[in-house]
Amino acid sequence: MIRDLMGSLNLVDETISAITFNFTTRFTATKKPIDRLSKLIKLDFLRKMKKDPLLITLNVLSIRLGDIFPIEKQGFNIAIEPLLSNPEKMFFIQFMKKLINRDSLFELVNEFPKTLENPISGVDSND
Repeated sequence: MIRDLMGSLNLVDETISAITFNFTTRFTATKKPIDRLSKLIKLDFLRKMKKDPLLITLNVLSIRLGDIFPIEKQGFNIAIEPLLSNPEKMFFIQFMKKLINRDSLFELVNEFPKTLENPISGVDSND
């Protein structure tokens, strides 16, 4: 379907300066998202930060991963945080990737379910 759409628009690699693939979703957490994100950060770091009386209630509210920032011609960025409307039970995840050719987009679309599974299972694991 995407291949047909790009073909009908006559989008060929020579005319593409960048393609941006954005995906956002939410998923139910097995544990409180803020607690889970805080657990993923090195505890020594959090303990050190919490020594400041103003930061005693410090939690990790977001994790952003990527290969380059800001995203350049070909790069990705993944943000994971508690869903604002339900921060006790749900995560929000945003995935963005920039590409410079159609074949890379087709490959990403084909592999995307596996690509998305890794950060979701990593953040919401039972350990």
